[in-house]
Amino acid sequence: MSNTGCEWLDQGFILEVRKVTVMLLQYIVRVCHLYIRDFFQVDHTLFHQTVDTVYTTC
Repeated sequence: MSNTGCEWLDQGFILEVRKVTVMLLQYIVRVCHLYIRDFFQVDHTLFHQTVDTVYTTC
C-alpha cells in the first residue's frame, strides 16, 4: 500500500514538473516573439524612412 502512495507522489511531482516546464517554454516563446517583432518593426521603419528619403531627393 505504501508503494502505491509513492507512485501517486511521483506522478504528482512529474505532473507539476510538466506544468512548470510548459509555462517556462511559453514564456520563452513569448519573449522571443516580442523581440523578433520589435526587431523587424524597427527594421521596417528604418527601411521606409530610407525609401522616403530616396524618393524625396530624386
